[in-house]
Amino acid sequence: MTRHRGIRSLPKKAVEGGLVLLGVALGGCSAMAVEEKIAEQARVVVEGTAPVPLELITSTKFTRTILENGAVQIVLSKADTTFITLTPPFDRTFPVKPDWGFYVRLRNPVMTPAVVSMRVYFDGELTFNHRNVTLQDASIDFSYIFTNYTTVR
Repeated sequence: MTRHRGIRSLPKKAVEGGLVLLGVALGGCSAMAVEEKIAEQARVVVEGTAPVPLELITSTKFTRTILENGAVQIVLSKADTTFITLTPPFDRTFPVKPDWGFYVRLRNPVMTPAVVSMRVYFDGELTFNHRNVTLQDASIDFSYIFTNYTTVR
């Protein structure tokens, strides 16, 4: 099962119209800039049972594209891969800054079921919580891209 946070599927015309309205709104008044804070750290916690070590891929250097059919495509520029066991539960912190996003994939490479829970925290705040998922030659994916945008206040 693939889960991506921070992605919204909008019709192309709605996105284009929204960008025009945003451009008019920002051009017509003085706006106070509000930027989303980029997290310093991402903490990944994985618990459960697995018949074999699970593959864990993490990256802060990736691109995320929404294709015309609505599917999400992740392209990793650089990533770290490790195999983890769940006894004791996996709990590790990864640096996020100075990059703009974080990607993690947990994969069971065999057909024998693994039942796992995966949580991702940014600077201590729970952002992703996928509990008691059965994986059989399948993965859980999470990606988040911090935006640097200006809003009108």
